[in-house]
Amino acid sequence: MPHIIDSLKTEGLLDHSGWRQALTSLTVSNTTTTLTIDSTVTYYLTGSTTGQILRLPSGLTLQAGHRFEIWNGSSTTVVLQDGSGATIFSIFPNYHADAQLLVAGSAAGTWGIQATGVGVASGIINYKVTATASFAPGTALTPITSMTVTPLQGTYAIWFNCSASIVTNNVQTSAFIYNGATQVTDSARLVQNSVATFNTIISTQTISTFNGTDACTAQTSRTGGTLTMTGRSLILIRLGD
Repeated sequence: MPHIIDSLKTEGLLDHSGWRQALTSLTVSNTTTTLTIDSTVTYYLTGSTTGQILRLPSGLTLQAGHRFEIWNGSSTTVVLQDGSGATIFSIFPNYHADAQLLVAGSAAGTWGIQATGVGVASGIINYKVTATASFAPGTALTPITSMTVTPLQGTYAIWFNCSASIVTNNVQTSAFIYNGATQVTDSARLVQNSVATFNTIISTQTISTFNGTDACTAQTSRTGGTLTMTGRSLILIRLGD
């Protein structure tokens, strides 16, 4: 027969053959879900709508040690806020976050957050896109075919590299990394050929922070002649939030 006990303190060894924590399934939406002292310990998120926010309870209503587990099984990044409404963490898709109140006594409280990726080796997020088909753009600034990826929110080290053949002497060819519609300034690289047919490698690298929505794109432009790119790759490795 079940009994409801608000608080149980065990002095000694607590032995049990099974354990089940209350779990709430939540389909992500463009809204804020505020947890309370009565909320379940575990939340399992599903769906694909962006904009979901989880707000932890006010630290004035909890005791230190109160904890929540969030399993993000959705395809979008979920923002975790403290009780004051300040963002304290971003939970990526296929990540599990454990939030424990370390210091109570204020609305925000002090929370300890630990997160792990489910099926992500060593917690490292990386992207690699490659292409070998010939690409011959015009002279205007152009996204390089296949060299686009939309990374999860975070700061990334980025490398682009390709084989290139430039025809017509004294042509300047540039390569850039774009974060959404904005050029990453320090990624600009320039090659100028000194013969009629110039075979070379065009490459660039940078570090940039992405918001989870904007794409990372390698782009090129030149002052004239013709340009053919083959064997090319774009690699991103996430460095942190």
